[in-house]
Amino acid sequence: MALEIAKNRQTMAIYFAVTNAFLDKFAYWFCVWVFGFGRVWVGAAHLVGVIPSEGSRERNPFNTKFKRSFVGCTPQDGAERRLVVQTKESLNKFLQLVYVSIACVLTALVNPSFIRGFLYPLYIFKNYGYSIVENQSIIFLEHVNFTQGQHFLLFKMTSGLILALFAGVIVRSWRKIDIATTVLVAVTGFMAYFAIRNFPSFTFFAIPFLAGNIYILLPKKMHPAYTSILVLVAAAVISIAVFNQYQEYALTKPILGFGLLPGAEASANFIKDNNIQGLIFNDYDVGSYLIYNLYPQKVFVDNRPEAYSVDFFHNIYEPAQQDPQKWQALDNQYHFNVIFFSYRDYTPWAQAFLIARVNDPDWAPVFVDNYNIIFLKRNAQNTALIKQYELPKSMFGESVH
Repeated sequence: MALEIAKNRQTMAIYFAVTNAFLDKFAYWFCVWVFGFGRVWVGAAHLVGVIPSEGSRERNPFNTKFKRSFVGCTPQDGAERRLVVQTKESLNKFLQLVYVSIACVLTALVNPSFIRGFLYPLYIFKNYGYSIVENQSIIFLEHVNFTQGQHFLLFKMTSGLILALFAGVIVRSWRKIDIATTVLVAVTGFMAYFAIRNFPSFTFFAIPFLAGNIYILLPKKMHPAYTSILVLVAAAVISIAVFNQYQEYALTKPILGFGLLPGAEASANFIKDNNIQGLIFNDYDVGSYLIYNLYPQKVFVDNRPEAYSVDFFHNIYEPAQQDPQKWQALDNQYHFNVIFFSYRDYTPWAQAFLIARVNDPDWAPVFVDNYNIIFLKRNAQNTALIKQYELPKSMFGESVH
């Protein structure tokens, strides 16, 4: 894609024109970002990162050409007149970016917590007691063999190509380096390597960076044979990508389209349809799901690790699933009536806990589907439901016996 964009100057112009079209309204959209997302600094960095390129090279409103044009110099010919127009436009664009950046910083303060809310993303991980996949680095996930469905190799290949192109541009024409895209692709690449949740941001800047630098390195006039080779290489890459996607189509087909996956609400409907009450002990993965479907029933934990203390995760949540005595003590304290878990929670403590509960005479498995499993406590309140819905241990394999 980057190669095709680079080969077409008009396409590149359209790409950046679309970006500029949203610039005037950026502050308004940024206000939505402030209220909808916690990572305000990422959005601000994306905008501020553009300013250096508007203040560099021939577009710099403070460079030598600009001074010659405006300091006691009256343009006499068409070339000088065009230079004055261009530098005026560059200055206006530069100032526009500065004003919009200031407006976005002020807009970021328009949140319920004011300065605390603005600075919160900078210290959110100081109280992050639970490790989630999207916050892990590539090297860590590879170490624990969590690579299925991930695109780590593609990330490494793209990063290598970025470095190679950057080195090539430095050698050939370092003055043409675009400071903004270089800085942004470097920062987002660093972020993506150490937290895979940043892959989309890296991709967003990698494509124009690759296109721009390929364009710089490509000769102005290319022999038809070389053009044909590039077309064949691009066609081969696209064919391989399409083939790989086709192989995975059978797996991804069920999740294509809009709305919820089939049966996604079945487990929550089981609770509601049978009017099951009482406190729920749930795992991290299904907390928000339960809040949405069962409110005002309370949950034990939800998918906001920053909202819970490190002590809660390390000394209460995890030990209760690992140590039978601590689980019993926690149950005696809260008197749980329901255990609601995602059986796709592959943490060691969750899997051990579920096996233990299947074998626990105090609890009965009454519901299981492709997503979740539900246990009810054996008491007078649940006797009728357990009699009607209890699942045999044979459903859960030999490991539970």
